[in-house]
Amino acid sequence: MNTNNSYTLLAQFLRPTQTPGIETNLLRAIRSGGIDWTSFLHQANHQLVTPLWYLNLCRDGLIDTLPKDLAVYLGELYAANRDRNRLFAEALTEVLDVCQREGLSPLLLKGAAAFADDLYGDVGARIQSDLDLLLPPDQACFLSDRLLQLGYQILESEDDLTDNRLPTPHHHHLKALTKPGTPVVIEIHYRAARGKAGEALRSAQSVPATFAGFECRMLAPEWRDLHNIIHAMVADRGTLNSLVSLKAVAESAWLRHRCPEADYQQIEEAAETYGFGHDYHLYRAVSQRLGLWSESYETSGSLSGLRVDSCMEHGGCLTRKQTPKLLSLYLALYRKLNFPRWAWNYICYLECDSSYWERLKKVVSYLVRPTRWKKI
Repeated sequence: MNTNNSYTLLAQFLRPTQTPGIETNLLRAIRSGGIDWTSFLHQANHQLVTPLWYLNLCRDGLIDTLPKDLAVYLGELYAANRDRNRLFAEALTEVLDVCQREGLSPLLLKGAAAFADDLYGDVGARIQSDLDLLLPPDQACFLSDRLLQLGYQILESEDDLTDNRLPTPHHHHLKALTKPGTPVVIEIHYRAARGKAGEALRSAQSVPATFAGFECRMLAPEWRDLHNIIHAMVADRGTLNSLVSLKAVAESAWLRHRCPEADYQQIEEAAETYGFGHDYHLYRAVSQRLGLWSESYETSGSLSGLRVDSCMEHGGCLTRKQTPKLLSLYLALYRKLNFPRWAWNYICYLECDSSYWERLKKVVSYLVRPTRWKKI
């Protein structure tokens, strides 16, 4: 087991279950003394998986094999995240209560869905940045206004130079709301994703769910995974940056463990149909290399080994100084060549009935003045 690449080694600690062979290898790696725990912790924090890493160490009986000060720090960080997430859970209960009283049936996305089905079996396992709910545009605006009446506030940002208070053809959610005195942020969506990515999810299936006794809905497991992939690889620029999020691939693994009967073939076809086949297959290939996806997955013939290798190597480079010069050159070249296509399909994409010239104007505006289009 390679202890020099913190990216690949960390992935081994994030599995939904461990086999005796994997546990033995992890224990051997820890006891070898070859792990740079400072870099390893940096990687876990950077990937937003430190609480999950801690919980799995406890589950597998490995927490006591770590340096004592590190084990104590991980426990404190987990406890802080658990308490923080409880505030998010309380806010989600409050929002769903409002929805029930107003006759709204929201669809929970990402972290909100993980709360609803207790995906990780522990409220503190996942780091939450916000709670995402999807409603039709008119209902989304109504819920936003209702929450503002209850004391929530619009999250203003100097980087947010686009007016997305009302549904627009190029965005996908209203301005985020905050609950004063708490870390809670609510994003009310009127599309599942921005740009052409939203088109790929237009036929997504949903299933009923409940949270704290309130009825709601969430995406079916396979479509939930596609949304996870698109968010990681397109919205968060994973493909452009040649870096696949460990938080995302771990969530895919836990979803597959929870719902092994899910049909992933249909989401692969949806990704390819709407032009996100490369993003999908790169994500899956890296997940497989990390041991967080099925070994039976067949890598797409259009995906080169160099592309996958570069992502794996890049994952282990925590700073630019650590990145080999040839890899840096490859990453920079790939990003520059593919950036205009990404902007065309994501930031500057308009629905098919919109003007082609209007879309082209947005592309020029974005490329010339990129700060006007910074993500919220």
